[in-house]
Amino acid sequence: MILELAASKANWGSPLPEGWERGIACYAIWGKTPTAEVVEVSVANDSKIRIQRVICAIDCDIVINPAMVKAQVEGGIAFALSAALKGK
Repeated sequence: MILELAASKANWGSPLPEGWERGIACYAIWGKTPTAEVVEVSVANDSKIRIQRVICAIDCDIVINPAMVKAQVEGGIAFALSAALKGK
C-alpha cells in the first residue's frame, strides 16, 4: 500500500524530461514502519547527477508531533542521498 501511494504521488509512469530518470524503493524500518520513496534524478551535460525530486510515503502509526516526523524523514533522506552520491 505504501509503495502504491508513493508511486501515485510521484505520477509513476508519466513521461519525464529528457535526461531524467526515476527510481522507487520500499523498506520497513525495524520491520514495523513501512516506507517508500521515489527519486527523480537528472544527468547534466557535465555528467553530474542532480536530485530533482524525492517523494516519500510512510506509515508510522500514531503521530504526536507531525513536525518531528517530517524532520526525521527529511534528515534520513538527506543522509541517504549524501551517502549514495558522495560516499565511497
